[in-house]
Amino acid sequence: NELRESYCQFCLRNSKPTIIQNALDDPEASQALPAKHGITRYAGAPLKAPDGRTIGTFCIMDSKSDEPLDAADLVFLTLIGVRLGAEVERMRRLRSLERDLSATSEELEQVRERAIENEKLALVGTMSASIAHDIRNIVSALTLEIDMGLGRPAETLSAVRPHLDRFRVLSHRLLSYARPSGSAKEPVDVAETLDRVISLLRGQLSLSH
Repeated sequence: NELRESYCQFCLRNSKPTIIQNALDDPEASQALPAKHGITRYAGAPLKAPDGRTIGTFCIMDSKSDEPLDAADLVFLTLIGVRLGAEVERMRRLRSLERDLSATSEELEQVRERAIENEKLALVGTMSASIAHDIRNIVSALTLEIDMGLGRPAETLSAVRPHLDRFRVLSHRLLSYARPSGSAKEPVDVAETLDRVISLLRGQLSLSH
């Protein structure tokens, strides 16, 4: 029942409530598709959006042309049409709001994912710089110990071993990043820790007096 074949075309054309008591008495209305199927009585009211736009019609159609419709029936239809028009517009705005919220939610999720990715990249950069710094220090210390220990292989080996231990600790740290595990607290001998640091820096301290 397309608009050009319906009774609603007359209601929309008039842009006001419309009654067709018997379509067979109207040459134009009698050509409408409902009239050809015996649906001869029509009453309709335009549905208006709050801004005044016509968005459709609210109507009744039947074959009871022998039962007259009057102004009270049109008022009733118009009141229902006003309520329906407002509800249709409210639902349209609600769907539009839902689409906007959905789009905003997707954008926020994309921003969150980018932020997480950027944070991961920043962490990788920081870790890489830290590891490169540690490796450079260990290699520098090893080179220094070897250069200073030429002709004293036993002492050089003893001096190099702590730096190799530092490599072992560094590799353990890298593995712990890949396979994080729970941390454990235990007592530490501060004096022993300081002695180890001094031992590791002995060569550099000696050269720098």
